[in-house]
Amino acid sequence: MTYRTYLVDLDDTLFDFQRAEEKAFGQLLEQCGILWTQQRFDTYRRINEGYWQKLSRGETTKQILLPARFEDWLKQENLQGDPEQMNHDYLTLLSRQGELLPGALEMMKTLHQRGQVVIVTNGVARAQYGKIENAGLTPYFHHLLISELVGVEKPHPRIFEEALAVAGETDKRRALMVGDSPGSDIQGARNAGIDSCLYDPLGRYQTVICTHYVRHLDEVAALRPVRGGQG
Repeated sequence: MTYRTYLVDLDDTLFDFQRAEEKAFGQLLEQCGILWTQQRFDTYRRINEGYWQKLSRGETTKQILLPARFEDWLKQENLQGDPEQMNHDYLTLLSRQGELLPGALEMMKTLHQRGQVVIVTNGVARAQYGKIENAGLTPYFHHLLISELVGVEKPHPRIFEEALAVAGETDKRRALMVGDSPGSDIQGARNAGIDSCLYDPLGRYQTVICTHYVRHLDEVAALRPVRGGQG
């Protein structure tokens, strides 16, 4: 038995989000007339990651998160600015990025030939659409589910169930979720009762329980279902 439906995360699984984030943030500071420093970017990244972790735990909403991260950053840096406008401009700049991680395009081409491919992302719709188009990914997936349009964030099982539904997949044993996040991707797959593949290129999550663990995307195509369900 082989997998025939692949649910694939976007940021830090297909896209080099770390690079895109840094580039877009630098361009934002330039637009705002604010001097770039690594410390300022590190502060933003820490604040931003904290909010996204809260979102995955259901402790905030994306509507609150997006401007609040810039509001907190401005306070931390003792700077003046409009958090709403900064967020709007940042998402525009982020949507213009599109650098893929090593092996991402090749993996998507292979999976697309093998079965149904559904991108499942918690990212902001406006930024995700732009990045997908810029990266040339559109021919290599069948469906795209963005959490803010579905109404729930990963790891809520509903977004995974909707992904299976749009793919026409009725056998959960034939579906695999591929992602880099133990919290949203791997826990979400477990919540939905489907197999999971943790993509961990830096080896940070080697103790996380998952069905499959890979360090390179070119390993994904060879994976097969594990009878008895996911770990």
